[in-house]
Amino acid sequence: MAKADSSPAASPTPAPSAPEPTTKKKKGGDALDDLLNQASPDSAPKASPKKAAAREESSGGGDDNLPEQLTKSDIQGGMGKVRDRVSGCYGQYHVPGLANVQVTIAKSGRVSSANVTGTFAGTPTGSCVEKAVKGATFPQFKGASMSLTYPYVLR
Repeated sequence: MAKADSSPAASPTPAPSAPEPTTKKKKGGDALDDLLNQASPDSAPKASPKKAAAREESSGGGDDNLPEQLTKSDIQGGMGKVRDRVSGCYGQYHVPGLANVQVTIAKSGRVSSANVTGTFAGTPTGSCVEKAVKGATFPQFKGASMSLTYPYVLR
């Protein structure tokens, strides 16, 4: 009987402690953190995804297969992904016109800045468009950050 009493008491203790952190992370919305931890276990727990992107930005990512700059197609694709969000700005404020957005794209493929110029500069519609464009993503590249002006027609 001593064996039966010690076996059940010993096995439940390790079993609940191991699955709980994994289950809690997935239920808590930290699945991305789990993936990042698996990809680079040494740095992910200490650095947030934003810090990891900044570190990658400064190091160049180390991939010689990356293109030097984005192509026109890459830019149109990335900006096209946020077109619905930009259109939502018109839907929210109902002010038609041309919103020219000065965009800086970091070599990580993330938008580092977006500023609306012209008639929408400093307006609620312009701020909405800037926020939408900051969510655009592009393929990584190894050259310097790219700056461009991209037009959106709001109607």
